Amino acid sequence: MSSKKRTTSNAKTTNKAANPKTRSNTPLVRDQSTTANPPSSSKHCMVDASSQIRFMDHRLSKMEEQWDSMAVALKNLSMHVANLSTNQGSSSQHKPSP
Repeated sequence: MSSKKRTTSNAKTTNKAANPKTRSNTPLVRDQSTTANPPSSSKHCMVDASSQIRFMDHRLSKMEEQWDSMAVALKNLSMHVANLSTNQGSSSQHKPSP
């Protein structure tokens, strides 16, 4: 029974991998024994990995910039709220009594 479940999950994985909408754009690593030209194929994979790392590093930098700008905006907002509450507190103290 457990082998039946395993087969089902493998079938789902295969179907998901075959679906171009769910498949990632990263190239599949091929068995070196079946490739026609292993040295160039492995070099090609290395170039792809290197370019992917550069791309991910670039994306990480962009995300860090966004987090930094969000932190600045949050700090400014908190200072603005603090100023509003301070001004509101001081204005309520100076109200003339009836």
